[in-house]
Amino acid sequence: MQPQAATLFRNAILSGHWDTALSQLTHLQPGRSVLCQARFLVYRTKYLELLSSGDSSAALMCLRKELQPAGEAAAPYTDHRAMHALAALLLRPPTTNRAITTDNPTVIPNSIASSRSNLLLDIQALLPPTLLIPEARLEELLEQALMAQLDKSHYHNAGHLTLSLFSDYTAGPDQLPSVQAAVLEEDNAGGTGHTDEVWSLCFSHNGQYLASSSKDGTAILWQVGVGRVVKKVKVVARCNTGPINVVAFSPDDTTLLVAGSDFTIRLHSVPNGREVLKLTVPNSTQRHTNGSGIESQGLAAAAAAAAATGSVLDNNNRGCSCDAINAVAWFPSGQFFLVALLNKLILIYSKDGTLIRKIKQPGHVYDAAVSRDGTTIVAVTQHRASHAAGIRFFRLVDGREATVCEPSSAVTCISMSPDGRFMLANLASHTIHLWPMGDLGVRGATSATGGDVLMNNNGHNGGGSGGGGTFSMRPGGSDPLDAIPPTAKQEYKMEDTQPGRYIIRSTMGGAGCGFVASGSENGNVYIWHRESGELLNVLKGHSGTVNTVAWNPRDHYMLASAADDHTIRIWLAAAAM
Repeated sequence: MQPQAATLFRNAILSGHWDTALSQLTHLQPGRSVLCQARFLVYRTKYLELLSSGDSSAALMCLRKELQPAGEAAAPYTDHRAMHALAALLLRPPTTNRAITTDNPTVIPNSIASSRSNLLLDIQALLPPTLLIPEARLEELLEQALMAQLDKSHYHNAGHLTLSLFSDYTAGPDQLPSVQAAVLEEDNAGGTGHTDEVWSLCFSHNGQYLASSSKDGTAILWQVGVGRVVKKVKVVARCNTGPINVVAFSPDDTTLLVAGSDFTIRLHSVPNGREVLKLTVPNSTQRHTNGSGIESQGLAAAAAAAAATGSVLDNNNRGCSCDAINAVAWFPSGQFFLVALLNKLILIYSKDGTLIRKIKQPGHVYDAAVSRDGTTIVAVTQHRASHAAGIRFFRLVDGREATVCEPSSAVTCISMSPDGRFMLANLASHTIHLWPMGDLGVRGATSATGGDVLMNNNGHNGGGSGGGGTFSMRPGGSDPLDAIPPTAKQEYKMEDTQPGRYIIRSTMGGAGCGFVASGSENGNVYIWHRESGELLNVLKGHSGTVNTVAWNPRDHYMLASAADDHTIRIWLAAAAM
């Protein structure tokens, strides 16, 4: 049971008896910093309610005698800019808007009841549950008890299940992909697959299609049909001068982006595979060397020296131009995509082929992705001082940068979880690191382009028609780029003691993106529990390096892998068969 003072405090807040509320809060002895913050929140709500009622004289008195001193006492937990904005409300006629929240500290409430409820939630977040029991606390505890059952079961991968407090939920290895259900290859079903090493693989977001690209210069679109049977739709692209390196579905799955070593971007409609756009990106004819002075002539030639010097491995473009396209990624709106070139350049295009922005990087770009809020590019670039590749964050709206360097080994590539909450960084030491990811943009950094914030080279918003993006720092001046942890949250190691030679791409998937899967140079596919790092399964079947894996985002029981043995293998969980 909560203290009697807590009950009186709650009733005083909801009835607007502010002095009584603060008196009862003092009896709870929450600590000086919490008390200062709570006093500021209470007086802020009182001030806004007075403005909403039209009593400007009383609001001015509250601002001078109560709110301003409370704000000064609560520093550095309060932002002086928020105080200025609150004072400015006196200079214009009061208008109603949505209820007050911590993220909207200067908005006049449209409902006194809702504003006081939000105030209670804000203060509740500052106090331990033992002092002020939240509403629906029992339901929350029951939910936590059920979720604890799932946390204890590392094999949980079922999409729909019924949990009970009367029996413990258990799951076994049969819920993870482990059975080789199909091999997509050239000799299978009259020659439907690739004729050389397969380098890129991805499922559509709806799980109905699979795309692959290969050293043989082709990109193939596959369909996941009834009974989880994967069939070839068509070869959507051919490159006569070299490999096709990467493929990527647009967020709405209507377009497939294909890019290769010929500096050509191709957009194909899904599911018919028709080419709707073809453009050539700018490239450099200058020959580049990596930080060790090794000419970038392909991975096989530079692998040993790169491993010896600690430099990142070259990409899988064995024998291709060093300026080839290494990565592509869509922005959340699906109206823009980025193209990463090894020659220190990232390009942003609109879906119609218009070049929106060129972003010069300090080092060679080996991989790139876009944060889930569309505000930040995450790239694997070579560090100029150490010649080792690290992870660089570049926020488009204000140009803010942050860098994470892996001290143990060079980063070769990165991949985002389907929900954007995590990032995997593959290292040359046969190790994968997990990094938590959140919204990396500053508060309010959005535009009319569906969340994409693309500032062009002259500093104006390049986000599309009518897109007016604005940004402001979060309350208290905090910046999410400053909150990037210095070390990875989890580590996954493969069973390989030899120095890494090739780029291996990993993925996250399964129920709640709870698993990490990766290929390897020894031909195996590894599956780990994301949170604990426990190795759960090793899939054997490929006869060459497994370059990439893809987990079906809709069918948690399906995993695909692609390798140097020219094959794509479909793995299913025994529970699905």
